[in-house]
Amino acid sequence: MSKQMFDSRNDTLRPLDSGLLKDYKRIKPEIGEHEFTIFHLLGQHVSYRQRYPSNQRHFWVSTYDDLRQDLNGKQKRILSDYDNATLYNDSIVDQIVKLYQRRDAVVIYMPDHGEECYEGNRGFICRNHSSAIDYDLAHYEFEIPFWIYCSQKYISTHRDIYRQIRKARNKRYMTDALPHLLLYLAGIETPTYNAKYNILSPDYDEMRPRILKNTADYDKLRDAEMAKQKRLQEAEEAMKGKKKAKARKNK
Repeated sequence: MSKQMFDSRNDTLRPLDSGLLKDYKRIKPEIGEHEFTIFHLLGQHVSYRQRYPSNQRHFWVSTYDDLRQDLNGKQKRILSDYDNATLYNDSIVDQIVKLYQRRDAVVIYMPDHGEECYEGNRGFICRNHSSAIDYDLAHYEFEIPFWIYCSQKYISTHRDIYRQIRKARNKRYMTDALPHLLLYLAGIETPTYNAKYNILSPDYDEMRPRILKNTADYDKLRDAEMAKQKRLQEAEEAMKGKKKAKARKNK
């Protein structure tokens, strides 16, 4: 299966994502003129302490003594490991971008899911595989960063596509449609391509339902939460208004 999918690939599991950069430099001579490379990062998957080098620790338990007084020592350690893993992941992604910044290239970054590590008062959930999805779970575990980097050379030679990318930056999106974007960027024509799933196409269907695990409509969950927060804010403002009116009356 691997030979059918890839012309070249690494064949070693790396304890840290920096190993993928070394593998890429090793197999780069095997890659042809037209390159499509996937860096599958470990990122911040548990265990967080194993996802960054010990000599690149920037956050400590003491970092959260004032910031997160609600957490005990063990919880602060887990959170510090998570933040260190996140910072290390950022450094790896930065190095990947630099590999392509002087080439005619596009870099797309996206995680496959979020993590819950002491978000608010939700505790340490990591990733909940439950199909019972409420807004908080959808927010913390299904909302992910997604961005497209274009090198200066790519911008110069593909100005129309660059403008399309800029125009699409605030559109609704779900990553199950990514293959159609990749086909378009690569200039590959195939009967399986569908423009309504390509976020850069004028035929893109931005309002298609974003269904999570075949059970929950993300946008309905989000809209209900926003309406709830608006009602709470209006009630709070009304209560403040009543208190001010009562204070003036008592004077």
